[in-house]
Amino acid sequence: MKKMSESKIRKQLERVKKQHKFIAEYAENYALIETGSHDDFNNYDFRLEDNQGNKLTLRKTVRGDQIVDVIFILKTSRGRFVNVDKTFKEKDVPVKVYCMTSEKEWKFSFNGEVINTASDDKKPLTLSFNAVFTSEEPIIDMFDSIDSKDKIEKLKASYPDQRRLSLAGIADQVSYEQQGTIKAEVKFNEETIELSSKGVRKHNFGKMNIQNFLKFINIA
Repeated sequence: MKKMSESKIRKQLERVKKQHKFIAEYAENYALIETGSHDDFNNYDFRLEDNQGNKLTLRKTVRGDQIVDVIFILKTSRGRFVNVDKTFKEKDVPVKVYCMTSEKEWKFSFNGEVINTASDDKKPLTLSFNAVFTSEEPIIDMFDSIDSKDKIEKLKASYPDQRRLSLAGIADQVSYEQQGTIKAEVKFNEETIELSSKGVRKHNFGKMNIQNFLKFINIA
């Protein structure tokens, strides 16, 4: 297979965009069934960063083999808290994510062991984090920009990723984000911290090998 021309790349991306169908109600309430495959996944991502230096990254990735990957990183004036364990069975996962109102309100929480990496004492402590994401902003389907100029330029420079354009199922992937406000309560060591800031949530699901390609062109 020879390197694709710009016009060929553009046509391929336009084809994928045309085939892709985004249904918000379905995507907002999607639940991954047990497929047995580690490559099938459903990923939730919440991020917050305010002008007081507080910063949050929370990610929950459910896989078809019922393994759940978790990333929790919270930076406050009290330190930088990172979850100790990163992989769980479904029944033991410390993160809960709930769609309260499609395209409007989500609740999410973390309750588990963390380490304060900014402290000399690296002894694990239990941290409870409860938050609500609300938004009046529309959801952005990342496939809307799949055929943009910058995506085409990236593919022009990468022959291996040009070949991935022929992968079946690209149009079936789902990847979207939404801007909003996150209000949270953090409890640890008998302390309570209140957070309120602009934030963003991302949701994507499908096949991990295809999502890796979508990440390359910055839509996942």
